[in-house]
Amino acid sequence: MSADRYAEASDPIIGVLKKIPIFAGLALPEIQKIFNLCRFKQIGSGADLYRGGTPSEDLFILLEGGLGVRTAAGVEVSRIYPIGLVGEMGVLTGEPRSANVVALEDVMGLSIHKDDLDDLFTQNAEICRKMLTNVIQVLSKKLYNANVQLEQIKNSVPELNKEADELLAGNIFLY
Repeated sequence: MSADRYAEASDPIIGVLKKIPIFAGLALPEIQKIFNLCRFKQIGSGADLYRGGTPSEDLFILLEGGLGVRTAAGVEVSRIYPIGLVGEMGVLTGEPRSANVVALEDVMGLSIHKDDLDDLFTQNAEICRKMLTNVIQVLSKKLYNANVQLEQIKNSVPELNKEADELLAGNIFLY
């Protein structure tokens, strides 16, 4: 059995981390370094994981349960499912939380503190480079999908053409 297969079989969390897009392309020793930063965290149904406007101190990898991402007005804009990641943008940019994240049911996951990740990036530039490249790819896909959705809305509701044109003018298209 290869070292890679052995580690995955002996520690299922390593296998989970390998499936998360921002960790794509990391070698087994690099994934193990990420794993060493992880802390288990449980949150009860209805509890806040993050509040918009608060400091971005950690990211969260959802292993069990479901999370809702909500605006300040309480409108749910997204859901996070197992093996989903939340909080990574604020951790990487230093910006405060942009939304509220609430447990839709009892939740279990892994937390990685910003300071620990920053220390790892300082010690290992290759891990930093790979992860930031992956983040750019993830953001590019999200931006592309948002632009497609905005164009579809624009085309389906003629009354919104002017507003949509203004929004589209500020976007970067990645076609």
